[in-house]
Amino acid sequence: MKSDPSEEETRTRARTRRAILDAAVDVLGENRAAPLSHVATRAGVARSTLQRYFPERADLVAALGDYASELANEATERA
Repeated sequence: MKSDPSEEETRTRARTRRAILDAAVDVLGENRAAPLSHVATRAGVARSTLQRYFPERADLVAALGDYASELANEATERA
């Protein structure tokens, strides 16, 4: 049986996910057809790590929509 992740593991996963999403905004913003390996490189993770978080390109693109909403909400709360 697998135990629940520790708080540190959870924070690390959140940081990694955010790094991937930030990199995707930059890379795909410059070139929508850019290979996901470029996103992984910009995020500072291996391609396999990116695939663990987002198995398909469509998963990453869908997550970017959610991420944009999260960022907008954070900005609204700070204002």
